[in-house]
Amino acid sequence: MAIRLLLVRPVGPTVGERARVAHLVPVPEGMSRPERLATCCGAKFGPGELELLDRVVGMPCEVCLSRVPLLTRGQHDGLAPVADDLDSRLAVVETSLRHIAAQLEEVQNLFVQVVKAYRVRSKDIGGGRERNGGEGSVR
Repeated sequence: MAIRLLLVRPVGPTVGERARVAHLVPVPEGMSRPERLATCCGAKFGPGELELLDRVVGMPCEVCLSRVPLLTRGQHDGLAPVADDLDSRLAVVETSLRHIAAQLEEVQNLFVQVVKAYRVRSKDIGGGRERNGGEGSVR
């Protein structure tokens, strides 16, 4: 049976805004509800202290994120599909970053061309004429 991870964060009044990081919580096995939920980083929360997130919002808990790969290496066999999904998501992110880098390079090349054209045009307009008020001077 696969173990799922929930994305949660403390509700506002229970902690300060800086501590409202998004934690990962392995879904407890079985039908009983535990008194306290333990996050991957070891923090424990009671009823009413967490909100369930349907997407990533705010800062993630770095310790929770760093421990997920450890959990997928055999401590909890059911977490392996999460690691596979994470690998595929990371591949998509890497592809997107390569695409963005290529677009930035194109923009940079266009910018260089515009600057060169501007310099050529400025020289043509100035035409070697006197800069202090001469006809056709650049001001």
